[in-house]
Amino acid sequence: MDGTIIENETLNDIANFLGKGKEVKQITDLGLKGRLDFSTSLENRVHLLKGLRLSSLEEAKRIITFKKGAKKLFRVLKDNNFTTVLVSGGFKPITSYVQNYLKIDHEYSNSFGVIGDLFDGTTNGPIINANYKEKIVNNLIKKLNLKKNQIVGIGDAANDMNMLLSVGLPIAFEAQDIVKANFDNQINNTDLTSVLYFLGIKH
Repeated sequence: MDGTIIENETLNDIANFLGKGKEVKQITDLGLKGRLDFSTSLENRVHLLKGLRLSSLEEAKRIITFKKGAKKLFRVLKDNNFTTVLVSGGFKPITSYVQNYLKIDHEYSNSFGVIGDLFDGTTNGPIINANYKEKIVNNLIKKLNLKKNQIVGIGDAANDMNMLLSVGLPIAFEAQDIVKANFDNQINNTDLTSVLYFLGIKH
């Protein structure tokens, strides 16, 4: 989601409300480039958010900027009977907002640990890391009775690598160098509607 469907890195945005945006951004950047394990990166960033009010999530929603072509892409995919799935290392309820806005069929993401109306500095449940993203793809293959070559994956960061390797058509969108080095199908200079070109869908 972050950097692929929306312009924002939402944890960075949330951290700004606590005056810790710079610290969190540094950790985010290391994770995106594959220089820090994603689960460790996420836990470190979320720990820095301890004490932040839940209302900050509503503020973060308000400043979301969707990538150019996002709305059209998902509308055309729905018109062509594609099942769409948002798999994100980001957090509810922001991911749920993006899902509802774009009418995405399924959504998998992380949840903050909360005490009262404050973040407690932890995550709830399994972290949606590289291995878990791959697991979600494999579960969807079984659940929807699909073959690998019927699945398209779009990602931009090191945490997306396992997922992209497990689908029939992986696409690197405005991706980090580590991702570009591993996948031939890339979108670097146009918008998300270019995904439709790979699918042979005229729009």
